[in-house]
Amino acid sequence: MRVLVVVEPGRGGAAALDRARELAEVADAVLTLVAIAPWAASGSRCGNSAIDYNAVVAETVADDLIAARARLGEAGAGVPAELLDGGRGSDLARFVADGAFDMVLLPGRRGLRREARHPAAERLRRAGTADVVVVGPAAGPAHVARQGR
Repeated sequence: MRVLVVVEPGRGGAAALDRARELAEVADAVLTLVAIAPWAASGSRCGNSAIDYNAVVAETVADDLIAARARLGEAGAGVPAELLDGGRGSDLARFVADGAFDMVLLPGRRGLRREARHPAAERLRRAGTADVVVVGPAAGPAHVARQGR
């Protein structure tokens, strides 16, 4: 089973990584890490150039990928990690389809109704290329919101 783990800071991101480690250890899942660097537009109408800002943000998100691999422990050795640039046509749904992943683990964020959600979950589910699992901050059977293909 090929599993893509979306890396984000916070408790939801940590829970998704812990779930990925379990899948690697128990189900021999092949993991891939991906993080998306937010991108600020730059141009003549936007004031100062955002080039330096975008470079620092990308560097910070790349550090998140390194920390994620370390959190995976032995399961993280040799795991590929990809940094997507959020403003230059990088599309998570296309990345999932191109990588032929069976499952995508998304870090959950608490909504008003207290269930774990992620803004990309519905778009990925509609794309229908992989099983989308939103892992809540308190990862456990009751805290995993599964969204089918």
